Amino acid sequence: MKLFFNLPIASTIASLLSVASFANATQAAILYQASPSYPQLGTRLYASGSDVTVSVLPSEAGFDSYLWLTSPHRIPIASNRETGKIVNLGAVSPGAELLFGLQVFDTGHWYYTGEASRNPDGIPHAKVTYLSPGVARVGFEDIFGGGDQDFDDHTFTFSGINLAPKLTQVQSKVVVKNGEKFDFSASAFDFENPNDLVFSWDFNGDGEIDFEGTEGKGAWSYGGRGVYTSSVTVTDQSGVTAQYTFQTEVVPEPTSIISLALLGTFGLGAIARRKDN
Repeated sequence: MKLFFNLPIASTIASLLSVASFANATQAAILYQASPSYPQLGTRLYASGSDVTVSVLPSEAGFDSYLWLTSPHRIPIASNRETGKIVNLGAVSPGAELLFGLQVFDTGHWYYTGEASRNPDGIPHAKVTYLSPGVARVGFEDIFGGGDQDFDDHTFTFSGINLAPKLTQVQSKVVVKNGEKFDFSASAFDFENPNDLVFSWDFNGDGEIDFEGTEGKGAWSYGGRGVYTSSVTVTDQSGVTAQYTFQTEVVPEPTSIISLALLGTFGLGAIARRKDN
């Protein structure tokens, strides 16, 4: 009897066994890590529920500009030349984003607090510095393309605001075996309420919370193979959130892979066959 080996099938089995070995050896990894410090670019401002006031600080700008609250209400505030002016915007529902816009008269451009995509040049134009509970200083850069990036062209102090919590570390597995229970954890920082954060985990991307707690850690297992979009969301007392999203791949148990390979090899006679002389 002679044995003849089908090389493509043998190669497939070798690959499956390699995957099994890889899944078995995969350990939890730090997926995200960041500093909690401020100042920060692209940071959103949120209402704390108390009156929001804006104080105009000295300006270093050559351009003239005007600050507006553009959402949730549209309210004109002050020009950058009105140093010392204080404007009370009244109370805003806690957790609502306070979107401020800077109108630069000389160029016609508008620049906003928050992420870079809001601005016409696609870069951040506002830097937020935490000063004390409910108080932050915001400095704007007024030149298209970022200018000198000193963020002191138009500077204001905001009170009655809340900064979003910041995820500082997320740890989990990105490749797990089907049915395997694995540990996960996350940590976050919040200036206002550092001890009152809630962590919510969605492991299969269906929008439903699979695990929730104040400690930010736990254990989970999957009941089916595939690639899942996983996320962790941290929420403060005002309902302000921060989120991190990652991919998790669920692979078969090594024993299942080996059994499948052997079935294909011997049960179906795909690799060896008898040849009579």
